[in-house]
Amino acid sequence: MKHLPLVICLLFAINLGAQNLTEKQKEREKNKVKIYTPDEYDNLQLEFRSGVDAMKLSEEKLEAYDQIILKYVSKIMRLNDKDQGNTNEEVKTKFSESITKMNAEVKDILNEEEYVMHLENIHKIVYSVNTRLNAQEQN
Repeated sequence: MKHLPLVICLLFAINLGAQNLTEKQKEREKNKVKIYTPDEYDNLQLEFRSGVDAMKLSEEKLEAYDQIILKYVSKIMRLNDKDQGNTNEEVKTKFSESITKMNAEVKDILNEEEYVMHLENIHKIVYSVNTRLNAQEQN
């Protein structure tokens, strides 16, 4: 019973945080520029995950790998949003720079064979994104 006020305060704080996050998500969604349909995006994710699974990383290494990938993917996905103000050429340049940094970071945690598999896997994504960005530029 002593903890009831604390629990109520925590629930209230969590609820307020969720409302702010929802507003932030709404703003980001409004500025989002999508180069893939939801189905295409799902297929890309599944193909990438299949490549990651083929690497047969230990649980610990997989967790570290996923954290690095997610860190860069979240930044990359915002590059062409309207509120970022990047030209198509800037998006391509920043995308390439992010991939280079991500590759360097994952290289530190993977052995040579795993790193080669990572590069083969990420190359498919890079090729797909660059193809889409080039197609957008043509339109």
